[in-house]
Amino acid sequence: MKNSLKIEGFCMLGLGIFMFPILVYFIGIYFALPLWQMAGIILFSHSCLGIMLGYGLKYKEGFNFTYLEKIEKTEK
Repeated sequence: MKNSLKIEGFCMLGLGIFMFPILVYFIGIYFALPLWQMAGIILFSHSCLGIMLGYGLKYKEGFNFTYLEKIEKTEK
């Protein structure tokens, strides 16, 4: 069951999070709108940074619950 949730999460990630910035970017290219191109790049970069830091799609249980795993604070 857990593997199917990860597959579903990665599909949502690809379709939901990355398709919108890519669409904005290509609209900017097609219509020669540099502001839209920049917005697409910023949105895409923002999504990538969140994923790299471990903050994925959130569940209603709380901010620490993502589709990847539960984020726990580590003590130093």
